[in-house]
Amino acid sequence: DDLDDLLLSCRYGDTEDIQAFLARFGPDPLAAARDDAGNTVLHMVAGNGHTGIVAALPAPASPLPPAAD
Repeated sequence: DDLDDLLLSCRYGDTEDIQAFLARFGPDPLAAARDDAGNTVLHMVAGNGHTGIVAALPAPASPLPPAAD
């Protein structure tokens, strides 16, 4: 699924794939993207040291949904 691929791209710092996702779907899906542990796109890029990607991520247009318990 595209969101799973996005999360993996964020985890591994694959800037080209992240940019391709944003070009295809826009920034709104970023807010809903979560892995099985509830980690977001921001968790994946920041937690793996991809600070350049953190700075380049667009702010979500809609509020973040609450984390699953």
